[in-house]
Amino acid sequence: MRLALLLSSVVVLSLTACHRQEKKGSSFADTFADPAPPGQEEKWEAPEPEEAAPAPEPPPPPTPTSPPPTTALGFTFGATKADTMRACTKKGTWSRSGESYSCSRAPDGSLSGKPLLAFCGDALCAIGIAVTPKENDWNTWNTQYTALKQSLVEKHGAPTTATDDVAAECQNEEFVTCLKDGKANAEAIWLWKEGHRVSIRMSQKQSSDGPPAIRFVSMVEASE
Repeated sequence: MRLALLLSSVVVLSLTACHRQEKKGSSFADTFADPAPPGQEEKWEAPEPEEAAPAPEPPPPPTPTSPPPTTALGFTFGATKADTMRACTKKGTWSRSGESYSCSRAPDGSLSGKPLLAFCGDALCAIGIAVTPKENDWNTWNTQYTALKQSLVEKHGAPTTATDDVAAECQNEEFVTCLKDGKANAEAIWLWKEGHRVSIRMSQKQSSDGPPAIRFVSMVEASE
């Protein structure tokens, strides 16, 4: 009997100790939502901002799809002054003013106007012409400029650079006034690595006083 009571006491004490131990060693689930003790709270810090990826480099400008021009307006680059004058006088009148030369009309008749010619030594190296539409309105000027630009695109591909800066308020009957005031201009340029440059520009004359015009220039420049 005494042995039975002793065993019973041992079992009760063991169960009590186990109960106390489980209570003392509480699980993570029991304390997960418990607030941290004062002064031990974890402070939230914003993550470091990621560095922005570098912007992609712009595509290279278009290059002409044709070889550099050898002629323009019926004249031949590299021709002597004598040969250039003969080409002019077949249909026009040759004249000179200082270092500048001109012909009363383009030998090939492609553009109306008076071609201007420049020589590097005795070789023709620049040809230009100014076309002035008879009307002052936007539609007339834009139609002629667009037609000439398109003809150059068909010959040489997309221009290397192009700008069209014509405000909406200038696209009316008083377009030429905007050109005179510098409020409107358009330009397209073709550049060859061999050193040739073709441009068309609709604007007020830049170098000195002169009327607004659509100016075409083809010239040999120093190669890169």
